[in-house]
Amino acid sequence: MKKSIIWMVITLMSIALIGLTSFQVYWINNAIKLNQKQFEQKVQQSLQLVAQRLEKKDAYDFTHNILRVYPNLLTQSTLTFGVPTMEYSSDDTSPIDLSLIWKKHAFWFNLPHPGAPPENQRLKKSEVVNVVIEEMFGKKRDVDERIDPSILKKMLEKEFFDKGIDLNYNFAVWSPFLDTVIYTSSNEKISEITHSPLRARLFPNDLFGSTHYLTVNFPDENAFLFKKIWATLATSVIFILIIIGCFTYAIYTIIRQKKLSEIKNDFINNMTHELKTPIATVGLACEALHEQEMRQNDAILLRYLDVIKDENNRLANQVEKVLQSALLDKPSFELKKSEVEINELIQNIAGKINVQLEARNGQMHMDLDADNPIIYGDYEHLSHVILNLLDNAIKYSMDDPEISIATSNRQDGVVIDVSDKGQGMRPEEQKRIFDKFYRVHTGDRHDVKGFGLGLSYVKSIVNMHGGDISVRSAVNHGSTFSVFLPYKDGE
Repeated sequence: MKKSIIWMVITLMSIALIGLTSFQVYWINNAIKLNQKQFEQKVQQSLQLVAQRLEKKDAYDFTHNILRVYPNLLTQSTLTFGVPTMEYSSDDTSPIDLSLIWKKHAFWFNLPHPGAPPENQRLKKSEVVNVVIEEMFGKKRDVDERIDPSILKKMLEKEFFDKGIDLNYNFAVWSPFLDTVIYTSSNEKISEITHSPLRARLFPNDLFGSTHYLTVNFPDENAFLFKKIWATLATSVIFILIIIGCFTYAIYTIIRQKKLSEIKNDFINNMTHELKTPIATVGLACEALHEQEMRQNDAILLRYLDVIKDENNRLANQVEKVLQSALLDKPSFELKKSEVEINELIQNIAGKINVQLEARNGQMHMDLDADNPIIYGDYEHLSHVILNLLDNAIKYSMDDPEISIATSNRQDGVVIDVSDKGQGMRPEEQKRIFDKFYRVHTGDRHDVKGFGLGLSYVKSIVNMHGGDISVRSAVNHGSTFSVFLPYKDGE
């Protein structure tokens, strides 16, 4: 797949994901606003009902007081029109049947009997006018005298309960015109209570109106609204996270597959070159040996035979590395562990690699100081681990390679350090050095052969033994690979 196509797919998927997430956020925001609006409507309806009931109760109390001042208003001939029959008492919120009282004491519409004396009629009319004048020009009653806080609280509780609002609240009676608070259920954050948009005007039908309001504040309103949609919100969040996770994994897979495809192509090209070179060299040597003159010269014959032998060994080593890498990928692969003396193993490998080292005029320093070098491991694969590390140290060294190999003890195992004074590595290369097929860039040099499988194999084998491997390196100052192998059963 082309790189441009991959980025186009990623871009389209990103746009789709952003659009879907934005739609979900918009929908959830609208749902919250709708719930908030419905909640506020219920609260406003409750406050209006409470205000109406307070006004009815106030009318009853006022009427009751007037009747005591003007007893002559009570007549047997009173007619009643549209008066309420249910109200709250002054000491509790239980309704009282006022129909009997109003039938006896109604004064709003008084009609005399046909045979009533004109003097009595004038007296009754005068008393009614006095009541109206007192209401209009008399001393205005204070709001705190007209409202009982305990009754107000019970009214609010009843209305909120009827509307299904089971939530803590604070309320206050205050006048924004006079900037005075008559009563509040909480002395904390009074400003939030009085400036709440949830309010209802008290006694709106007073002759000259009233400037006092009943306001309510719900400290846990947001939590209450969130609780109503938490299931929908949680489901949306879960689905969005699943989509984001799948999208991220898809992008990772696409990029990883592209990277593996590039690595595979590089590996095939490199392997073709690495295998083709020794085969071509062997073919040329064989053709040369077919000539009569070449066979008659023993020195030339031996030289071509050595070339064939070296190239054959080189080809065998390359094939062996590929087979080792393939072997590790098999689920059935198991190590054949036994007691291994690390110092002795290193000496045996060093003897085999000395020929290659001497060919480049190099030298090796060994400091095998481990007092307890016996571990429990696979001798053959550990031999390949040391061989790969020494081979890399030679290949990536400059002229006249100088290599050091040392062993030491830790409380729980043996440490093997392989050092060189070669070209070294940059920090970003050190992070990838153990990846399969990865090879350190060698600049203009093309004499470093291999498939990039050696260090990947080394790390896998060391990890299978329960150990670990690390590298310390600096450009043009060489590298040091440290391998830790634990003792048998952690001894």
